[in-house]
Amino acid sequence: MKLTLPLPVPLNQMYKRSPHSFYKSEKAKDWTTEALWLIKEQKRGQSKDIFIKDKRLHDLDNFIKPILDVLQESTIIKNDNDVTFLEVQKKKDSKSYCVVEVI
Repeated sequence: MKLTLPLPVPLNQMYKRSPHSFYKSEKAKDWTTEALWLIKEQKRGQSKDIFIKDKRLHDLDNFIKPILDVLQESTIIKNDNDVTFLEVQKKKDSKSYCVVEVI
């Protein structure tokens, strides 16, 4: 399955802190909702390479956890703990999006 998703919220912006716990930020909730809808619309094929295309400077590892979380929430993968192989590439492009291929 090959999916095209908006670029995720970086991990350091994904969660906020309250006095007693961490919670998902509004940006993260919005991205998750949008990604889940796009996954539902695209869930017609079947393919886990993650390609991140963006002109801005980001650490690649900031995007992996949100993508795995949304794949789990959408039931494309049962549990992100079960993922044994990831291939991640960063490409400079005029559009910010990611392509996820689940094999």
